[in-house]
Amino acid sequence: MTDAKSYIAARNLRDIFSQLGWAPWDITTVATDKPDRIVLSYRSASHGRHREVMVEPYRFTAWLKPRATRPASLRHELETLLDRKPERPAPQHQGELFPPEALPRAVKESMTPNEL
Repeated sequence: MTDAKSYIAARNLRDIFSQLGWAPWDITTVATDKPDRIVLSYRSASHGRHREVMVEPYRFTAWLKPRATRPASLRHELETLLDRKPERPAPQHQGELFPPEALPRAVKESMTPNEL
């Protein structure tokens, strides 16, 4: 479940990215379940793939504001900063709630072949 503060911070940062014209950069934000964290998703040139890193939105905004006036060097500076951060761990996936081999015999016999 996402936190409301994280959702608002992620939305505000998306608005800032839009105002800066960063839509072609393919950088976006995602809210998390922690109020003081968001996930930045971007395409890393040095890694050659999409990365997701967790950042503190208010510290990131404070870092971004004075640099937003020189967008030419900002992209490289931002990618360098984000590439140093560890990648967000993959979310845990819940296993199947009722695996077919764990069902009682009476339940299996009452199921149609399409339900198995």
